[in-house]
Amino acid sequence: MKSILYAITVILLLSSCSSQRGNYQSFYNAHSQDVDFALSFPKWAAMPFIDKEDRKVVKSMSEGMRRIKVLYNEEQDDQIYQDFRSHAETHGYLSYLYLRDDETNIDLYTREDDDNIHEIVLSLGADQESVIVALIGKMSKERFTKEIGPHLVKANQGR
Repeated sequence: MKSILYAITVILLLSSCSSQRGNYQSFYNAHSQDVDFALSFPKWAAMPFIDKEDRKVVKSMSEGMRRIKVLYNEEQDDQIYQDFRSHAETHGYLSYLYLRDDETNIDLYTREDDDNIHEIVLSLGADQESVIVALIGKMSKERFTKEIGPHLVKANQGR
């Protein structure tokens, strides 16, 4: 009986120590009831819906990411953007892209450690819709820079 109690205690301690505070999951849980729909699914489930010509690019740009989480509103919701920006700032996300014009808002954030990116979060508000998409997993920073960096340079040159 003591060994079972000891094993349960060790498992609970290890699981609480390994949980990552401040990750996108906490934001997703807090806001999933406030949007028109919230989806969470494995990346492989989305691949059949991506155009065949784009599939190779999407696969290489999201290599190592395992899960996709989406928060969607049919109306643009500035409050959810402000909440996410606050969450990102509080929890050490890095901003890679910030574009604004009269009708469109685009932000790209990452949450990373020394060598890897664990979350890539894209928020988009266009016309009357708003969406926040997160890729969850593990991608090397080197891979992220190689795959996404050139596209960011092109986007930033367009300003």
